[in-house]
Amino acid sequence: MSKSLKAIIVLAIAALTIGAGYWLYINFINPPTTPQPVTKTEQVGAVGGGLALVSVHSLAGYWVNGIETYTISDTGEVYKTVGNKEEQVTNQTLADIRSVNASADGGGAIVSFGSPTQETFTIFDVKTKSWQPLPANIIAADWDPQSADRIMYLGNDGSLRLYTLNPRTQRAELSSYDGNNKKSSELMRINIQDVQLEWPSANNAYLTEKPSNQPSSSWQIDIAKKTIQTFVKDEVGLSLAWAPDGSWVVKSSDQDNAVINNKGQVVTRLNIDPTLPAKCAVGSKNIFCAVPKQTARLEDYLKRKTYSDDALINFSLLLGVSDKINRSLTYKFIPGIGPWDVTNLKIANGKLFFVNRLNNKLYSLDL
Repeated sequence: MSKSLKAIIVLAIAALTIGAGYWLYINFINPPTTPQPVTKTEQVGAVGGGLALVSVHSLAGYWVNGIETYTISDTGEVYKTVGNKEEQVTNQTLADIRSVNASADGGGAIVSFGSPTQETFTIFDVKTKSWQPLPANIIAADWDPQSADRIMYLGNDGSLRLYTLNPRTQRAELSSYDGNNKKSSELMRINIQDVQLEWPSANNAYLTEKPSNQPSSSWQIDIAKKTIQTFVKDEVGLSLAWAPDGSWVVKSSDQDNAVINNKGQVVTRLNIDPTLPAKCAVGSKNIFCAVPKQTARLEDYLKRKTYSDDALINFSLLLGVSDKINRSLTYKFIPGIGPWDVTNLKIANGKLFFVNRLNNKLYSLDL
């Protein structure tokens, strides 16, 4: 064997050895990482660059009530933040909180908790600082967008009902909402399970299958006519973010991100990559969407096996009209130490509120 051939063989073996070693290093010793949950002691207040930490507690949900921000911890305690001060409102604990849904005026919140097969719905009243139970066997509920004294709920028997609560002025004297002033009327019967109920406008409510790695659909309910029709059909990862007046919505799915009106018609498509569920918010002047910098597998994301690192994208609404969206995008990078897995966005008081899934805490960003 010639010396040159031996040299080539030696170099080839060395290259293979180095390549194999690098492959082992990358895949086993130092594999690529997705963002991971973080734990860090922090204080309520400004972080910098218009960003502020609103609550130090790991939370299950939140809502804004004027200058006050209410949070419910993942163990059920309620906290109130005003400026840089956070205080506990109640020490009542709840197990396995599944949803927190505030009334339009911020004076109360419907909270569901318990196992998926035995979910319980209750209302927290801000004024009385008390919990009041709702009827048993509810699987989804939402507030009347124009009244804090009425809700709509779907029972596990398929009954969709309007439920009039005791007037808020009387609630301090009543032990529960099942008082003499309670009125309930059935709208229709629907054979459907595992849905979210949203009531964004006076005339229409929506039942939307919860996002998953399987196709989901949404149905529109005409309250006056007591009819139901398909609104969005069979899209994986379906999520809806409604405009304040309920006349249009931002639809997110693995298919696209689009603005659609309340007739289900596409008004315009947002020219961004498909995002994950619960990563868009709509205000009177802006649409914000958090878009992952890297593609995340939906099933793993929903099960919290993986996390995303997001950039915020701001769409400006010209004159607040959904079909006149400014097509030039404004990217707003979140200051401070990242990454940020942004979810549960809301626009209020000139701020964008959001939860960072990596530590499950609430932040606000000046707009």
